[in-house]
Amino acid sequence: MLVLADTPPASAERPANPTSRLTLRNGTVYLLAEPPRITGKRMVFTTMDGQMYSMDQSEIQSISAAPPPTRTPAHSYSTQDSRALGALARQDREARGLKAEVAPRRAPASKKSRAPAPKRSTRKAVRTPTPKA
Repeated sequence: MLVLADTPPASAERPANPTSRLTLRNGTVYLLAEPPRITGKRMVFTTMDGQMYSMDQSEIQSISAAPPPTRTPAHSYSTQDSRALGALARQDREARGLKAEVAPRRAPASKKSRAPAPKRSTRKAVRTPTPKA
């Protein structure tokens, strides 16, 4: 494998998504910015990061179209679900370009002190005498 020092400047525009996928016999996969060029028995290609490579055709296992990027599904909430009302309202506001005011954080509650212990008399308790008959 030969890496060519003839790499384009970083400011050159590159497609955001790869156009081709090149797989080598050893299992290495390269995502290509443009389809590879065949020069004699060698194949010249440029990867997505701007590196230019030249390889013998016998080292390449396959060339295919790059898989499309996976999209993350948007959350869709059921309008019949009462637990999703907040999320539905937020989506509706975002769709209209509105922004909701967020309530400020509450100050932490101060720790309540215990009630003072009842004061005990220092006098000795006197029992009420029981009546004698």
